[in-house]
Amino acid sequence: MDQSGDFLWNLFLRKKRSDVLSPSIKVVISWWVSETRISPNRKEVTQSQIFPHVANEKPTHYLMET
Repeated sequence: MDQSGDFLWNLFLRKKRSDVLSPSIKVVISWWVSETRISPNRKEVTQSQIFPHVANEKPTHYLMET
């Protein structure tokens, strides 16, 4: 392969660095858990489509504002 082919190969298939984002993601997740609450209404469900005809359902969360 030539140089441009190697560049594209490395760009898409290189291993992602997990140590860079893990601490900040953990901080955001812990803040979100402490500051939100699940809706008391069981019919309020958020759906996200994963595949055709397959949906992921989660309860709606509310962010408490003060």
